[in-house]
Amino acid sequence: MVIIEGYIRDAVGQPLVGIPVEASQYNPLGDLTLTTFPEITDNKGYFKIVPQRDIDETNSNVYIIITDESKKFISVRDRHGRHKRKEFFSVDGINGWKWRSRVINNLNNVIQIVVTQSRIPIPTSYDSVVIGSGFGGTIVSLAIAKMYKKKNENNRVCILERGQWWISHEIPDSNPLRTFLVKNNMPFGMWAYPNDIKGMLAAIGNSRAVNKVQGLFDVKQLKNVNVIVGSGVGGGSLVYFNITEKPERVVFENWPTENDGNNPSLDEFYPLAEEFIGVSPITSTQDLEDHHSQKPKCFKMLLNK
Repeated sequence: MVIIEGYIRDAVGQPLVGIPVEASQYNPLGDLTLTTFPEITDNKGYFKIVPQRDIDETNSNVYIIITDESKKFISVRDRHGRHKRKEFFSVDGINGWKWRSRVINNLNNVIQIVVTQSRIPIPTSYDSVVIGSGFGGTIVSLAIAKMYKKKNENNRVCILERGQWWISHEIPDSNPLRTFLVKNNMPFGMWAYPNDIKGMLAAIGNSRAVNKVQGLFDVKQLKNVNVIVGSGVGGGSLVYFNITEKPERVVFENWPTENDGNNPSLDEFYPLAEEFIGVSPITSTQDLEDHHSQKPKCFKMLLNK
């Protein structure tokens, strides 16, 4: 018998008592309710749900619903990401909201839910503002921050990003990045693994064509080129698979900036980038053979760390 269990706590780790929790199963023809009545969290914030029907421990398409009778919840999240505020209700003079989780991949795991009930104060002013958190924005922000630090100036740098953070579901809850995101109530999404139909649908659902607010992949159709742009913290690096190939000299040797006498050549900056970012050789023997020597080519790539 499968049991759905977990804990609901606030942002500082205190248990939330008396919170109604329900479970349902996604179905294209109409979702199926797995609980006759909501289960109520105890004095430790613990809840346990015994489904009304047999379900698999994995790939069951089960999600849970948390009721906020106080209307004080600002955000609700578990390790898979934020819950969605789906339904306003009014029963016997009580008005509130219902928060729906994402599908739970493995019901063997104890679900740890964090509820935020107060907003993190945002500074009213910054000394520098950088738009975008991609390759360029990250380096510019770092350079500005280092400049302030070198001058012993306690100035603030703001990075504006239209998208959210993206992490792997394999990252443990103790990971510093995940801990930082949860502690600061910052939205994050999970990478899709398109190795089956479910993964392909998740990847498509992560596009801005489907999800304009939280979508990751943004396709721009320009006059002479089509570009896949990343929408999230990391910008274009999110969709470049952490790989940037060093271009051949012929690619940029005729650029005006290479020959105007006012700017240094890009050749001077690639060694700096290699030292700063880190370089790893990538060797493949599949479809990359030099048919003259029958030896595999080795491509030297710049890897984002």
